[in-house]
Amino acid sequence: MLERVLITPRRARASTVMYPAERSSFDGWRLARLSSAFSASTSALRAFKAIKAEKWLALGAGLSEKTLVFADELGNPWKPSTFTTAYSALWKRNRLRHVTFHGLRHSHATHLLEQNLHPKVVNERLGHSTVRITMDLYFHVMPMLQEEAARKTDALLTRFGTS
Repeated sequence: MLERVLITPRRARASTVMYPAERSSFDGWRLARLSSAFSASTSALRAFKAIKAEKWLALGAGLSEKTLVFADELGNPWKPSTFTTAYSALWKRNRLRHVTFHGLRHSHATHLLEQNLHPKVVNERLGHSTVRITMDLYFHVMPMLQEEAARKTDALLTRFGTS
């Protein structure tokens, strides 16, 4: 089962609250499909959202589609520094080598390209405006493309008896 997650635009600031409408695509937003390996995580997020909703209702606060899962006590979006602090503490608590959150983005793109996923798909997941930006940033992790091009050229020449 594939899950969908909305990723906010890079230009969104902590003071900007952006709420998705009931549409399949959003100006400035992008949809990313998650593999079934993340189904436990999405289930946990749904459970967390339900618990938060109960707490909000107990406080007499109204709920709407604009109610955020990750919000401060007043329902405002988390400041980026709040998320960064919690993320860093997670790494430290588990005694793992710290990787920045942005570093995870680069790792994700690198692993997808190393698995020969089409650069256009990676471009869409990262939200780059053009495939050229993705290729300029990540082409160095794709040396197998030159090897594959040479193999295909050899196969083509062999098929026509010129090699």
